[in-house]
Formats: sequence, C-alpha cells, structure tokens
Amino acid sequence: MSLLAQDLEKYRKELEVLQKQRQLQKTSPTPTEWVNPFTEFEIVNEVAQRALSAVKEWAYAAARGEPRGLVVYSATTGNGKTRLAQCAMKFLNAITFANGRLGHCNFLNANELFQQLYDSFDGRAAPDLMRISTYAAHPLVLDDLGSEYYRTEEWAQSIFYRLLDAFYERQALLVTSNLDPDEISRKIGPKCQSRLFGMVGPKGYICMNGIPDYRFKKAMQANCRTN
Repeated sequence: MSLLAQDLEKYRKELEVLQKQRQLQKTSPTPTEWVNPFTEFEIVNEVAQRALSAVKEWAYAAARGEPRGLVVYSATTGNGKTRLAQCAMKFLNAITFANGRLGHCNFLNANELFQQLYDSFDGRAAPDLMRISTYAAHPLVLDDLGSEYYRTEEWAQSIFYRLLDAFYERQALLVTSNLDPDEISRKIGPKCQSRLFGMVGPKGYICMNGIPDYRFKKAMQANCRTN
C-alpha cells in the first residue's frame, strides 16, 4: 500500500470514529445566538433567503457527519457568496466546539489550493497529494472555483478530481463560484463534473443571481452619511 493510500485509510478510520460519535445525537444542532454566525448574512430578498436556507441545511448536515455537497454560484460579484460560506465555516467550528465534538471546517480559496499544490510540483515528482488527504479529514469550503490560474487545464482537472474523489461519500464539501453550472462543467471537465454532480445532486446548485452588490450598497450608504 502506498504512503498516500495509507494516510487516506488513516483519515477514513478517524472519520468513522467521528461519525459514530455523531450518530449518538440524531437531531440537528440548534444554533443559539452565540454560535449562529448566519445572522451576519443580510436577507435582502427571496433569493438571499433561499440561499441562506440551503447553506444552513448543508452546515447542519455537515455537523451531523453527512457527506453532503453544495455549489453556490452567481454571475456577479459582491452578492454574499463568500460571506455566506464563511458563516457556514464559523457555524461548524462554533457548534463543534460548543457540543464537544471533534472536528473542524476548513476554508480555502481555489487559487490558494491550486497554488499550494502547484508549488509542490517540481516537474519530476507528483504534487503534494498529502494535502488533499488532510483537507478531506474535515468539511471543506472551497471559495471562488473558476478564478484559479494554472498552466495546463489537464493538470488542474486531475487535481480537482483527486479532491472530489477524497470527499465523495466521505465528507461535506461546499463550493462557491462566479460560474454557472454549465461554465463549471466546461472548466473542470466531464469527469469532474460527473463526480461533483454525484455529490450535490440536481438540487445542490444554488443560484444567487438577483442579490444586489453588498459592497456597493455599503459604500453608497457610507457616502450618504458623510454628505
């Protein structure tokens, strides 16, 4: 058995122990004010409400140890995708700490992930895939998929498939993107798209188009107060 396979098996066993612990508590965690970062997300319309409900449901499932996937996307920036994803991360970290469970939620920008793996590639050896097995030990929020830069599309698709494969039916994954599902499919390729769809299902793509730019709104409000 290779070193990577041994480490993956180690993390899988750790996850099995964690999931058995979580099965002792069948109900969804009930957030109180001090562990409910979702109050940071402003509900400005029905689109925002639907997105909030979907991400909350994902976070509660992740806290119960369910390997659920979710993709939150919009064609525009500034409408709260990253803020909402950060709320989910904060909630999972807070609820894990509050009820004494082992666990954690990682938050990575897609550029950061691909750059870390690319930097470990020297042209002779494979990228540091140990990082992927480490990420897969806990729920992961992967922010801004599609913005990453890489030299070869084939290389990036291979790495992303390894990431999806490590999470598939084992761990929760939330992805945000400025690309719609069709654009994501073209970006990551049919093999990755098939695996991603298998994780999120037909209802796991949440569109946030129609939410106004939060940053622009706040800037205008601040400008009005100073004038």
